[in-house]
Amino acid sequence: MDGEVTDSAAQSDTETDSEDVKTDADTCEPTSAEEPTSNQFYRNMQSSVDDAGPTRWYHCVNVVLGAVVMCAVGAIYSWYLYTLHENMLWFSHILEVEREISFRTEAGLYYSYYKQLVEAHTFAQGVWDLTRDNVTENWRTINILNRFNIYQEVFLAGLYRSLPLIAVHLPPIFFYVHAIFVLHGVYLMALYALSWLLTGSWVAGLLTSAFYLCNRSHTTRVDFTAPLRESFALPLYSMQLLMVTLFLRKSTSVKYEKLQLLVVFLATSNFTITWQFAQFILLLQTSALYLTAILGLVEICKVQKLLLCSMASILLVGFLQFGNRMLLGSLALSFLLAAYTLLAIMSDRSQTVGLFHNFWRVCARSVSVLGLTLLINCCTKASLRIEDDQHIFRFLQVKFGLSTEWDFDSHLYICHSAFDFMSWSVVRDLTRGLVLPIYAVTVLGLMLATLAAVLKKWTEVPDEEVPCFKHEKDPPSTKSSFMGARPELVFHMIHGALIGFMAVMVTRMKYVWVPQACVLAAYGIALPGLWRTLLATTSNTIIQAARISALLLTLALLMTRSLPSIRQELDVLQEFYDPDTVELMDWINYYTPPDAAFSGSMQLMAGVKLCTGRTLTNHPHYEDKQVRERTFQLLQVYGRQSVEEVYRIHRTMGTDYIILEDSICLARGPQGCRLKDILDTANGHIPDYVAGGDGSGERTMQTPRFCQAIKDQTPEQLKYFMKVFHNRTFRIYKVMDNEPDEY
Repeated sequence: MDGEVTDSAAQSDTETDSEDVKTDADTCEPTSAEEPTSNQFYRNMQSSVDDAGPTRWYHCVNVVLGAVVMCAVGAIYSWYLYTLHENMLWFSHILEVEREISFRTEAGLYYSYYKQLVEAHTFAQGVWDLTRDNVTENWRTINILNRFNIYQEVFLAGLYRSLPLIAVHLPPIFFYVHAIFVLHGVYLMALYALSWLLTGSWVAGLLTSAFYLCNRSHTTRVDFTAPLRESFALPLYSMQLLMVTLFLRKSTSVKYEKLQLLVVFLATSNFTITWQFAQFILLLQTSALYLTAILGLVEICKVQKLLLCSMASILLVGFLQFGNRMLLGSLALSFLLAAYTLLAIMSDRSQTVGLFHNFWRVCARSVSVLGLTLLINCCTKASLRIEDDQHIFRFLQVKFGLSTEWDFDSHLYICHSAFDFMSWSVVRDLTRGLVLPIYAVTVLGLMLATLAAVLKKWTEVPDEEVPCFKHEKDPPSTKSSFMGARPELVFHMIHGALIGFMAVMVTRMKYVWVPQACVLAAYGIALPGLWRTLLATTSNTIIQAARISALLLTLALLMTRSLPSIRQELDVLQEFYDPDTVELMDWINYYTPPDAAFSGSMQLMAGVKLCTGRTLTNHPHYEDKQVRERTFQLLQVYGRQSVEEVYRIHRTMGTDYIILEDSICLARGPQGCRLKDILDTANGHIPDYVAGGDGSGERTMQTPRFCQAIKDQTPEQLKYFMKVFHNRTFRIYKVMDNEPDEY
């Protein structure tokens, strides 16, 4: 069952450890004698395959079996997600408006553009309308392709329109959701392949898939928020990691290397264009590559080529997004420029003998890249006048105690559970799912092995310098140590540690980190060197049998503990039910003009645009300074503001109707983190709970809260706002046109 092939001749532990993961060896035909290989192990293996017909056929069957299992795992997972989604919402039987309402918050906003493209007279006209959109933000014409990451919606809409047979039998919303579930099946296949690549065993890939599935609540949220950007980006990122790993692990011919770099470039571009936060993930990835390079554990030329690919990808995406300012002013692009510049003045053999000297050189290069990155970033933002991402850095300053000034945006992020520190419940769940303890031990072992490789590298005489970007048939490297021969493992260890640190700081990052932890946890079980050390006196056949047995036993234990909950989850049948929101959307469609402009909470406005096509004054996409300022003003309906002041704000924004939600106005959630509390703090008012709790004590000021006061509909209030709709959850007020003289 094992995907690893070993030669019968005795070899050193270092040589075997360094090449156990070469799944390139698992091919049905031997490579050409002229093709360069990474070490003697690969050539010995090829020789044994050539000499033994049965062995060659065994490996052919083994690779085919592993590939079939991988495809089956992806297909089963796609079906599993579809079933969960269907059982949770009864998606195939509810009304179309209910399906659209189920896309909460920004998910509905993104899907609305897919719907717009599908319903456009022609696809080209639909794309053109997106570049001249005046519906998403009232009184502003924006380029949707520049502002939002919706090229995936453009692709899916174009694909749907080009497949008339599918369009006849499958409504566009089902095609959209099913495509995302299929993509996540490919996501799991990529993680499977990555684990297979690192360990040389497809059984490890199967264990990685099981880790991912059994810890699903911390690996993905696609089953209930399919249109989110991460639902597209993370599968593409796993493919990009797979290609980066393949590029780092062995030297090859110039032609094949160029092909690898091309695939890395395309994968990085696709990942970057689908998620506005991809830049931060790329920053961590390139930081891991840079650190691996300055430690001397990977050829600097290889890292330079990968940095160039990432730079080219960001610039291409910036071009495709019509000069997206947030991307061009990103820390990722600044770091890439700084790191490439510093590596360009280094060489692969620039180390000198001496621990103390090399240690300080690494420190100096780390500080230098940090300083140069900040310099480039500050100059770029100053020259382009970029302020769209400042709210992110203000939030980080407040979160880590570097600033005591809590503005409205920072307060919103601080109060959102997704941006809180990782809770103990996540740690407990990952421990019960076996991922965390195995991952922690594996990373600890890899860190110790990396430290040993670095110490050996820094104390040995450096090789002769080789010009960068010049292909070497057998490039010199540190093959005498395990991690010195495995730069891809060093990269994954550092990269996983950086992502893990960010996941501890910001809970939402767990969806990036936990899948990678699943891969490394499976690697820890399948680590060849571990079993060779434990069973040093036995034959290689027994070692491999023990290794595969450990993988299968772990898989069996994991599935035994998790299958009951998975079955129970599949047995739960629910139905989406939100009659108040359905009634709201129906009323808007029937009783308001098509060009009417609506204002309300960010999460509700996306649904209004999707279900009714009405113009918005604000929306949940928060990566634009003007939108943030506009949203703060419009949300004053939940603050202690006079009717006249609220009227002035909405007349300035061109609002025709205001939607108020009692769930916000009368919220009784955590004190200090309710929207009305955040607004009071930002406005310099004393929140209700400070004066005795929700207004039960002394009133903090004379001006009542607008969302409560407007219920009275006094003659004075009717001059400004008139209630035209209400149900148990929502109230709609029409902004009157008979403006008083002072306005």
